[in-house]
Amino acid sequence: RPAADTVSAMTLDACMAYAVEHNPNVRQQIYANRNYRQEYIASIAALVPSISASASATTSFGRSVDPETNTYTTVANLDNSYSLSGQIPVFAGLSGINTVRAARVMRLMGIEELQQARDEAALNAMQAYFDVVYYTESVRLAREQRQTSAANLRKSRKLYELGLKSAADVAEIESQCASDDFLLTQQENNLALAKISLCEAMNYPSGCCPEIVAEIAVGTPAGAAAYGAVLAYALEKHPKEQMRLKYSVAKGKYYPSVSAGGGYSTNFFMSLDDRSLYAPFGSQLRDNRGYYFSARLSIPIFGGLTKRTSVNRARNNWRIAELQRDATLRTLQSEVAQAYQQM
Repeated sequence: RPAADTVSAMTLDACMAYAVEHNPNVRQQIYANRNYRQEYIASIAALVPSISASASATTSFGRSVDPETNTYTTVANLDNSYSLSGQIPVFAGLSGINTVRAARVMRLMGIEELQQARDEAALNAMQAYFDVVYYTESVRLAREQRQTSAANLRKSRKLYELGLKSAADVAEIESQCASDDFLLTQQENNLALAKISLCEAMNYPSGCCPEIVAEIAVGTPAGAAAYGAVLAYALEKHPKEQMRLKYSVAKGKYYPSVSAGGGYSTNFFMSLDDRSLYAPFGSQLRDNRGYYFSARLSIPIFGGLTKRTSVNRARNNWRIAELQRDATLRTLQSEVAQAYQQM
């Protein structure tokens, strides 16, 4: 961040850009979106086959079993084995597909939440910026009013000395001058507080405040701002859809699941005392190879009510999201109507 003594006057756009860049909520949402992306990738990866490989080597001394003759021997042996296997889910109550869809919705929601965090940071900085502009001009006007009152007071005192004004007239102007003093002090305090609020909105380094460009031109928007499209957009991006998909994922655990798999394995065996007793390494790997294919059907019968409770929780979250959607819609209608009227 720039030092306080090297900062030039910042425009409104510069203050808003600085606030967005340094806002902690924006940074937190960026990291949250990265987690959403990882969850989306993980949900897709759960649908593809899983592959694993293993290799092992065992050396035995003393009495052991010969894998070729299946008899006991007392020689030192070396056993080496390799395997490769894979498995793919075929059907699991569509829970995998719904998990991908829910993760995709969460990722899109994260993008909208990031934009909302940026907009809020920019709008807060804009509000604080205009407060500084407003109170800067208020201080200038109060100072001019104070100077005018002081001049009137000096003039009335001279007229009093000449007998052209009474003491009551002078006291009245002194009272007005004191009132203007109070107004100037009040506006200066308001300006100081506005600068503190601007630093807070921008997340600016503590102990200093940026100088701003107070001369700005603001245009008045023309025409009526229709908020029907805004409400439709908010309805489309609301988390209700994500909760409904989570409910579908939970229900999918009630259904049987089917998976298929296969594998390949081979091994090598050698006597360390007499290596000529067994075939070479390459020949054994070729001759001892084996394959297998498998299919697995899993039918849930009873699991301690975990599936039932998770389904009920997902259904309740879905209903809560629907109620929140209705409340958000009503609040949004009110806020747009109030903002339109204020404009």
